[in-house]
Amino acid sequence: MASITPTVQEFWSNLCMNAFNNHTLANDFILFFDGCKTVMPDGCFSWKTSNPDYQYNLQQLNCIQLDKDTFSLPMETVNIFINEKRKTRSEWHVKRQMELKKHLQQTLKNVSTSPLDLNDDQKKALVKEFVSIHETDLGSVPFLSRLAGFLRYQIQHRHNVVEWRMSEYILTQNDEEAMESYIRLLRGVLGMQLVYQDDDNKHSHDTVAIDMHSNNTNKTATDPELIWRMSPDIDVHLLQDILKYMPKQAQTFADYTVTDIPRAESYEHRNILQWILDILGHCLSFLHK
Repeated sequence: MASITPTVQEFWSNLCMNAFNNHTLANDFILFFDGCKTVMPDGCFSWKTSNPDYQYNLQQLNCIQLDKDTFSLPMETVNIFINEKRKTRSEWHVKRQMELKKHLQQTLKNVSTSPLDLNDDQKKALVKEFVSIHETDLGSVPFLSRLAGFLRYQIQHRHNVVEWRMSEYILTQNDEEAMESYIRLLRGVLGMQLVYQDDDNKHSHDTVAIDMHSNNTNKTATDPELIWRMSPDIDVHLLQDILKYMPKQAQTFADYTVTDIPRAESYEHRNILQWILDILGHCLSFLHK
């Protein structure tokens, strides 16, 4: 039965861990090891390279050197390396998620809970810039699509403040820089308030107690949640303008709820034209569902 020594296992595990952490040399070698092997007549795998770093790594993996540039390993040994890489990947993912969760807590502490002093044009410009940066990033797609749904939900329920039950993973599946941008947008630009956070709610400065009702039955220990509350002061017309910059998508989400908190807008002072625009915007919003 094929096996590898603890020394070789440690060397391979470190290579994989470095590759997952985007170390260029380690990542390039892992890609070479996975993608550039060929099957020999005896069933073994072989690699051909004149790169001294690659040759060193192959030697440390106990490859047999057939000639100056050719190295080989039994198929069973290669399968062990593949399984070890998969295990290391799982360990790296757990470690990385813990790092990101810790960074999220720190970001929630560091980013002011008070909205920035911005006029509507400045808010629209910042949202437009945010979307242009993140719309092509696959890791930001869940955040952007659900944010668009949340804005649309508030427009459809304009008399009361709405809330967004957000999976923590939406904030932590990307890197630290993106995470900070998400929080700055929600708090600083849109003026949202974090009103609940699973497990670590004691670390959040703007967290307040709310009734979680029966929806707790849908939570899982591995998927903590946060609840963001829309600003009661934000103008519906501003939300409608912001939606024009957001990605268009037909998907709907069950992440939003209407609260008993009335919005602060004073509808009685709106003129007839504004009322017509409100009604028209409400009707057109159904086209986005």
